[in-house]
Amino acid sequence: MPCVDRAKIIAEAAEWNGTMYGHGIQQKRVEGDCSGTVRAIYKAVGIEIVFGAMPSGSGAEGIRNSPSLTQAFHPAPGDVVYWSAPYHHVMIYAGNGYAWGARSTGKTFGYFPLVWFGDKKSQPAFLTSSVICSQ
Repeated sequence: MPCVDRAKIIAEAAEWNGTMYGHGIQQKRVEGDCSGTVRAIYKAVGIEIVFGAMPSGSGAEGIRNSPSLTQAFHPAPGDVVYWSAPYHHVMIYAGNGYAWGARSTGKTFGYFPLVWFGDKKSQPAFLTSSVICSQ
């Protein structure tokens, strides 16, 4: 399988701009929760994210524990950003301290600075797929 260009992931994420955030729905331009949206964006560019263990029942936690992804020690655009506190959440890293994602129920998917989410105790983890082209 050829690698997937990071710009393709970011372009697909941008296509979701304005999509309403909701729980458990994973269809483009319709409501989608954070994990469903991230999985749908990756799937649209040819990357399947298999859920891993979800002890808390959170889809974001399933992405964090996915056997399809590994920790990204040098995050790059197109990687997944994961927070564990104050609650489990995932977005698509856009680079330069920004990410594509949804903030909370009732809000729309958009382009946000990473600093808006989490508390001072929660540092994001970055995850990547082996099928994403390196830079």
